[in-house]
Amino acid sequence: MPFDTAQPSHLPVLHTYRLAFTGRTADYWRIWTVNLTLNVLTLGLYSPWAKLRKMRWFASHTEMLGDRFDFQADPLRLLLGRLVALVLFVLYGHVFQFSKWAGVSFAVAMLVISPVLFASAQRFKLRASSWRGIQFDFHVSTKACYAGCTPILMIWLVPWAVLHTVPLGGWTWAVFLLPWLALPWAHARLKAMQHRRSSFLGRSFQFDTVTESFYFNYLFLIGLALGVALVLGVAVSLLKGWAGIGNNVHILIGMVLVALVFYMLTWPLFAARQQKLVWDNTRWGDVQFVCDIRTKDALRLVIRHGPLVLLSAGLWWPVAAVAWARLRVQAIALTSERDLEEVVQRPLLGEPPASNSKTATGDAAADMFGLDLGW
Repeated sequence: MPFDTAQPSHLPVLHTYRLAFTGRTADYWRIWTVNLTLNVLTLGLYSPWAKLRKMRWFASHTEMLGDRFDFQADPLRLLLGRLVALVLFVLYGHVFQFSKWAGVSFAVAMLVISPVLFASAQRFKLRASSWRGIQFDFHVSTKACYAGCTPILMIWLVPWAVLHTVPLGGWTWAVFLLPWLALPWAHARLKAMQHRRSSFLGRSFQFDTVTESFYFNYLFLIGLALGVALVLGVAVSLLKGWAGIGNNVHILIGMVLVALVFYMLTWPLFAARQQKLVWDNTRWGDVQFVCDIRTKDALRLVIRHGPLVLLSAGLWWPVAAVAWARLRVQAIALTSERDLEEVVQRPLLGEPPASNSKTATGDAAADMFGLDLGW
């Protein structure tokens, strides 16, 4: 239900509409259990159908203006996308075992094809998503696609290629590490491309790039990760002294604990801050998105559910997933000087329609692939 935010009489009244999440843990637990069982019995071949059921359930329990979202996709496309992603992952991990030239050639090939695959995945997900029966869309030219994707690909692939081809020492460590300093900048460019090329009702979204805020969020992530590693390092060292375990076991326990706590604690807090940063800078015509998710709310959720997920060997995961979805969805609101029903039924103010041209090479190639790669 909409509610009007109080404004001084000389300012226009802002109409605010908040997304709602209506999913119940018991319902999702049944879907999750069936998906897990069938994935195990089919050795993972059921995973595309499992993902489709999961995505559709979360979409159908997300509401705006009393109407639910939907997610409809071809599971065979999902399966093909998984196979492509698996082949690329295997090559990424083992191609340098054949030869250095094979590895470098693969890195170059990834720089060429990955932007097209990224556009393909974005188009697939958005066209599978709809509200009131109207699909979202994604249109990007070849130039914009490569401009948005190439920097972050270079940051991942160049250090990886250097690591496997050049003995690290002296200045080569700088070649390996320096590109990572540009990761927040590259992430901001990728998000800008992703949002600005998305559209609904033929109208593009807009995104205000705030690169310095991306750097602050990554510094927060690094500081949190270092703090977690320090605390766990001390804990594992004490455990080693009390239990008298060997060095190898000590190292293994430390690595497992750091990985688990990083995933359960550090990453959700970073994701919450990134969500707020991204949506607070996204608009759709004269409609502004607002995200009031708070880091302390995400921390409270992680502290409440994280230990239960670990102690239950993952069986508590559906409960945590529903709680996390509710927190993230209901933190998003849309504000506009016009009634939102009027906005979605009539042309937006000052916003030209998104191009529907299919002549760009990037669009054509992405339509040809039409895959979900998990990107």
